[in-house]
Amino acid sequence: MRLRELHDVELESANHIYAQIDFALSEPPRDQTFGGFVNDQLVGLARINHHADAREIGGFWTHPEHRGRSVATRLLCHVLDLLPMDRRCFCIPFAHLADFYRAHGFRDLEPEDSLPRSALAKLDFCARQHDAGRYPPTVFLILEIRHGA
Repeated sequence: MRLRELHDVELESANHIYAQIDFALSEPPRDQTFGGFVNDQLVGLARINHHADAREIGGFWTHPEHRGRSVATRLLCHVLDLLPMDRRCFCIPFAHLADFYRAHGFRDLEPEDSLPRSALAKLDFCARQHDAGRYPPTVFLILEIRHGA
């Protein structure tokens, strides 16, 4: 599998997939969107959202025919390697994916941890998706990676 940042012309296809699964659309330059390709077919997506106060990783999607083949793991490792060391990084996964992120260095935020403004905005987006019946209530889980973990 080849991993690389998507070209502008490929972003339309990625956003079509994101729209189908009720994810926020990628908006460059704030978002860097990456794809996993097998024989030039897009089989996975991930992105880094660049916020003023933090970085957020998310937007993970794997083509149904390629699930169970470590597509998401390879994409996650790829984006983690690109994260700047001077910014906090968080993700807000669906609860059933929390152990996947924990296995790659993410930790649960403690109640005393202050949340970046961008994380609060993302939680608001998730709440609206939940209220519209698009997301399960178990999405409200924030994980953060500590560099060097």
